[in-house]
Amino acid sequence: MKNYIIQEDTLAIIGIHANCCRIIEKNREFYVFAPWQQILNDSCLYYGSSYQGRLEGSKDILNKDYKVPIILSEMRKLIFFAVGNQTDFNCVWISLKMMKDYQILSGKIKFIFYNNKELYVYSGKESFENQLLKAYNLERLLNLR
Repeated sequence: MKNYIIQEDTLAIIGIHANCCRIIEKNREFYVFAPWQQILNDSCLYYGSSYQGRLEGSKDILNKDYKVPIILSEMRKLIFFAVGNQTDFNCVWISLKMMKDYQILSGKIKFIFYNNKELYVYSGKESFENQLLKAYNLERLLNLR
């Protein structure tokens, strides 16, 4: 697959290398031969903006300028946050809406989604908790508007 639009059943986007991502959806997993940046930008455009526009919007709402989550669609409440460095090809993007729970393990995070799928991502506790807090705060502020 070369193109992909993030939907409500998208759980995670996992950068594999510069031109490939693993997509985890509610009922299937597959690879898309495109960088995560293209997948997010194409998805943002599909929902009415660009990745850069969504990024600027999140920065403004949160009054933060580093590693902010993005709102792909306000109507569908699609908010994704990065685990890892947003400049790296192997960044992982998690759907806030589809995440049921998580566990912090030694050097990694175990994500548990509403369909009980699990995903392990290497990340430090503090970095992950900062990202999650920003995503929850973005959702809260968006709901207040």
